[in-house]
Amino acid sequence: MSDKIINTFQQRRQLTQAIEAMGDTRTEAELTAAARRIAHTYPADLVLSTLLKYLDTPKSQLRGGLGHLAALLPGDEATAALRSAVANRGNDPQIRITAALILERFLGQTLPGALISDLEDSNEVAFQSLREAVEEGRENRHILLEYVTQMRETEAGVAL
Repeated sequence: MSDKIINTFQQRRQLTQAIEAMGDTRTEAELTAAARRIAHTYPADLVLSTLLKYLDTPKSQLRGGLGHLAALLPGDEATAALRSAVANRGNDPQIRITAALILERFLGQTLPGALISDLEDSNEVAFQSLREAVEEGRENRHILLEYVTQMRETEAGVAL
C-alpha cells in the first residue's frame, strides 16, 4: 500500500513538473510535443485534474499548452470539467476565461452566452493577459503570435 502511495505521489510530482515545463517551450512544435508526451505518459484522469489546477496560470504559453493537452484527453470528461470551471462563478475570472478559451479553441465547443455573460466586464483580466503576453514576448516572439491567434479565434464576448 505505501509503495502505491509513494508511486502516486512521485507520478503527480513528475506530472506537475512536466506541465510547468510546457510554459518554458519556445515554439508551437515544442509545445504540442510536450503535451503529447504528457498525454501518453500519465493517466487521463490524473492529467485532467492537474490541468484544472493550472487554469489560473499567468503564463500565456502554458495556457496554450493546457489547451493542446485538453484536446488529447477523452473529450467528454475534458469538456465536462472545463464547462464546470467556466460555470462556477466562484472561480477567479482568469480560471473561467482560460477554461472557456480551451473549450472554444481547442475542443471546438460553443458556450452559451448565459454561461459567460458576466465575463464580458472582465476587461482587467484581458489587459492582464495582454501585459503578460507582451512581457513574455520580449524573450519569445512566438508568445505574441500565439496571443494574437487566440484572440482572433475567440468569440468576442470571451476575448473582450
